[in-house]
Amino acid sequence: MFEECFAIEVEFLHVLGSLPVDAYIKLSQEKFLMYLRKGEIFQSRDQKMLQNKKVQKLYVRWCDEDQHQIINSIRSGFDRLVEKKGVPLDEKIFLMHSQIQNFFALEKTNQALSKFIIEIADDSALEILKKIRYEDLWKLKKSTELYPANLFTVQSFLLLFILNNVDLKSRNECRSLILYSLLHTMNLSSKFLKIKTKNEFQVLKYLMGSEEINCIQDHFLTTNKQMKDLGVLFPDLINLDIYDHRSETEELGLQVGVFNLTLYLAKEILDSENTPNLEKIIVKIEKSIRAKNCFKEPFLLLQSLFREYPHSYCTTSSSNS
Repeated sequence: MFEECFAIEVEFLHVLGSLPVDAYIKLSQEKFLMYLRKGEIFQSRDQKMLQNKKVQKLYVRWCDEDQHQIINSIRSGFDRLVEKKGVPLDEKIFLMHSQIQNFFALEKTNQALSKFIIEIADDSALEILKKIRYEDLWKLKKSTELYPANLFTVQSFLLLFILNNVDLKSRNECRSLILYSLLHTMNLSSKFLKIKTKNEFQVLKYLMGSEEINCIQDHFLTTNKQMKDLGVLFPDLINLDIYDHRSETEELGLQVGVFNLTLYLAKEILDSENTPNLEKIIVKIEKSIRAKNCFKEPFLLLQSLFREYPHSYCTTSSSNS
């Protein structure tokens, strides 16, 4: 029916209220059923009815004459999502994460769409992330569906803390790392995102098919291409090791060190039960970087952050007594 279609999350439609184009339920690759006409208000009862029918997305026609209107509508929706009361922060981020992922499912992109995605990461995402408190990291709902968005949430919180205390060259570097984290979590399923190290991957890959292995091995290359297409890839990030998030040399640069450290730590935090033993996590990371000074500074910053919260971090000396 359509040359190309674009998915809009049903939950996000409730934030949008209406669309500048018709929206359809997708019955098959070729069949679509009209559900919401251009300008019609999407009501709470619509959301409940669609969710009862297990419909999670509606689809709109993605074409040259409509896409600018759609982008502007989504942009306004994200602005309202940031300010919307009564919606938990992690749900806001999950909605934003899912909706941006739908953009990357499109085969056709252009300068306007690229600019929009960068602005979302720089404005809407950061506005939501800035409102997250340290304590919120331990309240994130545990589910496979939420894992990619949760990983982005925790890593971005850690990134923002470091970037506020480390002298990076520009605001663009901050945006680059946040956007890289966002795209990285969209290029792998929850199952594969949970893999922490190259050794763990080497063990698990014997249980995987060739397509899965290639997906894991190439996911940083995919993210790099997306960043290049958006025009915001900094040279340092090209050196990220494939599925080994610990820098092996001092020459890789501060950006790589910061990204690797926060990604590894975010996975450890999400994998911990209820109250994570941060002392064990910190000691584990410290052993892996003892001879590698490339991200010693951000490591010490994170260590100081956790030590401000004795309910979730105890010193080595106290644990040995």
